[in-house]
Amino acid sequence: GTRRKIDRVLSHYIQGICSNFISETEADCTNSGKKWFKCPEDFPHADSAVRNGIAHIPVCYTDRNYAERGWGPPRSWCVPSHLISYGPKVAEQIHQGLGVVCERKFRAVIAEEEKSVDKWKKRAQDYKKTLDSDLSAVSQVDKKADQWGKTHGEKKMKQQLQTEKDKEKKWKNLAKEYRQQVEQDRGSAEDAMKKLQDALKYMNSG
Repeated sequence: GTRRKIDRVLSHYIQGICSNFISETEADCTNSGKKWFKCPEDFPHADSAVRNGIAHIPVCYTDRNYAERGWGPPRSWCVPSHLISYGPKVAEQIHQGLGVVCERKFRAVIAEEEKSVDKWKKRAQDYKKTLDSDLSAVSQVDKKADQWGKTHGEKKMKQQLQTEKDKEKKWKNLAKEYRQQVEQDRGSAEDAMKKLQDALKYMNSG
């Protein structure tokens, strides 16, 4: 086959196959309206030239050297399922066990991982709910604490006010008692003065 630029850059292999067998990159392949088949993890090296003799269809290989020369031992290559119809020979060789249909080896693992991720997401969501609930509870406690603080503060102020009122009442009572005493003393003094005047009048009249 004709050697392409990418063959030199990537040592004669690329990591996928375009359905037109010409495009060298996924971008070129999709831009030309064709489909790009990425080689799977266990067959990572794509044959980059139509020189493998398998119905002229590029395949993915397990080894870089096989990809470079365009052929390999039994089960060293795979063909994307969409490309099998391009050559009956390929299907026949796969049936004989010489090659296999490309599969994503880790698809099951990825699916399992996705399940695990979903499980952890759910746990995270549950945890978030619990956390939100806890935060809500904390918020309620904070509100209660604020209310208690305000109530306690008001209660303290009321107590202080009552104490001041009690003091005021006490002083008022003392002042009242003092006034009464003064009035009593004044009454006694007036009474004594009257008696003295009466005595003087009596003395003068004799």
